[in-house]
Amino acid sequence: MVLATAAATDGAFSLLLSHAPVGDGAPLHVHRAESESFFVLAGTYRVRCGDATFEAGVHDFVYLPRAVPHAWRVVGDVAGRKLILAVPGGIEDFFDDLVAGVSRDELTHRRGVQFLD
Repeated sequence: MVLATAAATDGAFSLLLSHAPVGDGAPLHVHRAESESFFVLAGTYRVRCGDATFEAGVHDFVYLPRAVPHAWRVVGDVAGRKLILAVPGGIEDFFDDLVAGVSRDELTHRRGVQFLD
């Protein structure tokens, strides 16, 4: 769910609310255009950022810098819920394309997100 679009923030940031079932996640990828952060509201996430792998639970804040490969997966037995902050804004366009079934190669071309596995 998009809470604040790039258009609403003069491009400064995007804010989203994400729900993910246990076992769901994002494969290793890198954003060329934005840094991504999230604040965990429910569940536990196993996060890989660069060479580090760690778990983030309720009330933890995770920062994923631009151009650093990262991945995440919901672990444990509680579905995940998190607020996502992307700076600068525009990541909502990537998610729209992803849901629409745009290919990984096209996502890299359009949105500067490269999948690494």
